[in-house]
Amino acid sequence: MAPGAINPQAPSARLVVTVRKARHADIPVMRRVEADAASIFAPSDLPPALAQPMAAAELARLIDGGLVWVAQDARGAALGFVACETVGRALHVVEMDVDPNAGRRGIGTTLLQQAIAQAEGADAIEVITLTTFDHLPWNAPFYGRHGFRRLVADGGFEHLRAALANESAHGLKDRVAMARKAA
Repeated sequence: MAPGAINPQAPSARLVVTVRKARHADIPVMRRVEADAASIFAPSDLPPALAQPMAAAELARLIDGGLVWVAQDARGAALGFVACETVGRALHVVEMDVDPNAGRRGIGTTLLQQAIAQAEGADAIEVITLTTFDHLPWNAPFYGRHGFRRLVADGGFEHLRAALANESAHGLKDRVAMARKAA
């Protein structure tokens, strides 16, 4: 499939997956899923130099924080993950990726629901935040269907201001900050 193309023939039947806490042993497959997911972006959205997976050390740090989950199929194969961290009273979605071969089958929704449930069950968390592409249907519109709203600039969240500035400095365009209440 060409970069940036979404396969209109992609299966639409939901896949049954199990979501579990990520382990350090998952890091290599998480990095592969992230790299594969990046391959569907057009170079104008995600320049090849920026399409590298997150560093293993950063994934390890996030896993150690206890807010990273992996979706796996009945055979135990990892099909996606969501990595979050707490920033003040926010649960911030750092990264969420689904293997493109399993895309459009409910895995992203299942992972996002796990993060939302985590935030709703934590008294100290008031909001869930993220940054994403504004114009791609599997980005901002997807999150919008799950209660996230586009923020004006950074919405007053310092971590979102820093994230958007870093993304812009690295050449990413059409980025937007989004948030939803945790409860």
